[in-house]
Amino acid sequence: VASLTGDLLVGGRTVSTIASIAIALLVLAQVLYAAPARNWTSLCIAALAALLCYLSANQRLWSTVMRADTLAVALGFAGEFLFTLSWRYSHAIWFASVLFVLGAFTKQTLVTAPFVCFIVALALDRRKALRLATTTAVLAGVAVVILTTLTHGEFLKHTVQYNANPFSLHTLAQQWRMNLTGKA
Repeated sequence: VASLTGDLLVGGRTVSTIASIAIALLVLAQVLYAAPARNWTSLCIAALAALLCYLSANQRLWSTVMRADTLAVALGFAGEFLFTLSWRYSHAIWFASVLFVLGAFTKQTLVTAPFVCFIVALALDRRKALRLATTTAVLAGVAVVILTTLTHGEFLKHTVQYNANPFSLHTLAQQWRMNLTGKA
């Protein structure tokens, strides 16, 4: 996009803005899909949900800055929507896995989207959960191997070792305890 706009900052902000609009449209689609009937009431509720999402303070802030967060969230929302569609269209789960992997590689904290869908699938249909987990893990694994090979190991070094917030089981347990109990 930066090559189209001639400016890296404008290109990045354009991607964030388009991703923000996509998030709102995905909220609209998800609400309409969940509605028992498609009428003016469900359309108005879906439009209101999308508008509230788009106009929220955090969404407005993040949609105007050049960061990977908004794009990653849009990919996660799209994956979740396709996961929802996979109950009706079985092949949608493959596309959901692709979007989940893209989202996780865009922003590593977006592993929550496929994890939540996996938990839902585990509760409702274990085969679907296994299919989702296997497909997502294989796609992510292949991507890691390809990127690590192409960069002579630099991909893993920069995404795992040089991370500003390195992974720590102790920190994870501490954060969970603080979030669940409200105590540090």
